[in-house]
Amino acid sequence: MSSRPPDHRNEPEKGWSWWYPLIVLVPAMLALFALISSMLQGSDETAASLRGARLGMTADQVRERFDEGAQASWRTEIVGPDMTLIRGPSASLDRETRFEFHNGMLVAIRAELPPDADEARGGAVEISPAAVIARTNDGRGRVHLRVLARDCPTHAEEVSRVLSDAP
Repeated sequence: MSSRPPDHRNEPEKGWSWWYPLIVLVPAMLALFALISSMLQGSDETAASLRGARLGMTADQVRERFDEGAQASWRTEIVGPDMTLIRGPSASLDRETRFEFHNGMLVAIRAELPPDADEARGGAVEISPAAVIARTNDGRGRVHLRVLARDCPTHAEEVSRVLSDAP
């Protein structure tokens, strides 16, 4: 037997030792989630949305909430870590609408719209803290709409091009 007193430095502390990370991390994670959600939604929902689908949604949420008043088909394309959900043509949108996802979150919407569609109206480029919206007329009476998340690494170059071309 040793004559040295026991060393208590390696024993876990009693009381707050396992509660402290829980008390600090849970509120921090909730605050971060609320901040990211508010940034993705933006102050004006129509600015980063198309008929109920808005940036930050999952693919299931887009399928459930995208409303154009008509039944249409859906298909999925997967390229590497990114996924594109494609809504087939229907009565109110006679062309395909593309919803692009990165890490399971909607980061881009692309649609070709008739000029009388609500979403076709607006400036050529609209900028918010969370999104960039670009509208271009194709010369045949159609409007190409792009809604892009500003913080998506997949679309960073495209966002930069849109911002540099903005008036």
